[in-house]
Amino acid sequence: MKKTLLIFLIPALLSIACKSSKLKIENPTYGIGTIVYYKPATADTKSLIDFTYTDNGKMLGVNYHNTDKGWVVPDIGIYNAGDTYMIEYDGENLQKCRMLFGYPVSDSSEYRSYAKLFKDSPPN
Repeated sequence: MKKTLLIFLIPALLSIACKSSKLKIENPTYGIGTIVYYKPATADTKSLIDFTYTDNGKMLGVNYHNTDKGWVVPDIGIYNAGDTYMIEYDGENLQKCRMLFGYPVSDSSEYRSYAKLFKDSPPN
């Protein structure tokens, strides 16, 4: 009984540890991400986001399912191609990036305002 419990418990704990380590981006950089594709969740699938952003003049593409990398993609909502939001990414690993759905960006002054806010109070 104890061996069986350990066989199931160890992989579960490793999975939790791996997911939680993916949630945090050390020394994040912020930018603007543009939605390319958003698919809300269905009974059979998780929600999905594809977006692009630019780092030092290089355009990059990122996609992930809801909780795929430990980050949330809203299961429902109105997110359209071309919508822009703040993103948080790792300057050392440019694919380690998440869209910050609570921070829509409509112009450069809004971006600067968010960037200033995040210096003192980074998003969760």
